[in-house]
Amino acid sequence: AAELDSQWPTVHGLKSAVLCRLKRFEQAIEVANTCLEIDPGMVLALKTKATALSQLGRSEEAVSAYLKLKSNAGHKSEESDAVILSKVQNAANLLLSSSDTMTSPGKNQASTELAEGDDSFETEDEDEEDEEEEEEGDEGDEGSRGSRDDPANDPYFLVDKGRDLFNEEEYESAQRCFKKAIKIDESCAPAYTGIGMIYAEEEEYEKAISYFDKALGHDSEEVEAMHNKGDAYRHLEELENALELYDQALALDDETAGIHNSKAITLHTMGNYEEALLSYDTALKLDPEDADAYFNKAASLGKLKKYEEAISCYVEGLNYDDEDASAHLQLGHCYRRIKDYQKALQSYNKALKLEPDDDQIQQYRDSCQAKLEH
Repeated sequence: AAELDSQWPTVHGLKSAVLCRLKRFEQAIEVANTCLEIDPGMVLALKTKATALSQLGRSEEAVSAYLKLKSNAGHKSEESDAVILSKVQNAANLLLSSSDTMTSPGKNQASTELAEGDDSFETEDEDEEDEEEEEEGDEGDEGSRGSRDDPANDPYFLVDKGRDLFNEEEYESAQRCFKKAIKIDESCAPAYTGIGMIYAEEEEYEKAISYFDKALGHDSEEVEAMHNKGDAYRHLEELENALELYDQALALDDETAGIHNSKAITLHTMGNYEEALLSYDTALKLDPEDADAYFNKAASLGKLKKYEEAISCYVEGLNYDDEDASAHLQLGHCYRRIKDYQKALQSYNKALKLEPDDDQIQQYRDSCQAKLEH
């Protein structure tokens, strides 16, 4: 469209937003600037430019773009640069949340969840406690809050800080941030979601669900809460409830690969392997470098005895993560199923190199070696 009409600002604005979603921030800024040369007041281009600049750490330029946006809307901003920057960063998180809003350390273990113990290829009242914790975490707050322009008083700034701490597995500190955000704004849905994620990580799924419900009570379209509530139900083996929540989340956001992956894992667990494959395919279109999605898809293909296709999936996934011993093991099982014992042995050796104390892998390796010797 830009080739046909290079002076159409909407096309450039949309292209810059897509580039930003793909995390190609320099290109997004370049295209946004092209758009702003044609239409200096285009909101989408200014928002995208501010987001991309923020993600590149170019804070002063991000603040400038945000102020330009406010000016064009007829608002004079009296906020400090720190507060403005926190708002820009929060907007960036929302724009970029399609695939990795808050990554649980447990989420990337999905392949292990399906592969371990999956023989498809084998040849043989705590609320009071919370209040106490919150009081402890808030000691001295009144003396340290400073002015209202302090970013530490912005609930979404605190949520972002909590997310960072969560991803660093600093759960107690993350929880304090989320609780402080709620104390400032009790309707801050992402803060409840954050606390729920912490309880889920600690395998306290019922309590996690209660916090996801609180988030959804304040924002019925909090997709992240729906997704993670579904994951909690899946861990509790309430698979129908999980599936319903994933479908609700996807009705609001069908561009997040993680939700499609979670749905696929649930379908696989329910024995609906063909449907699981469809969800994995969608997830991989959205995130074609997700090793776990390839491994999980291979597990479903193995259940359907489509070993050649499963081998292709394992090989593709290992291009992105060659350190997954379980994937090498399952790949070995696939090769063994089609009687390619030489390649099976190679895969078992790679798995054993990664897990040298695993007796089961050693047994598979020795059994395959014996096949070759006879």
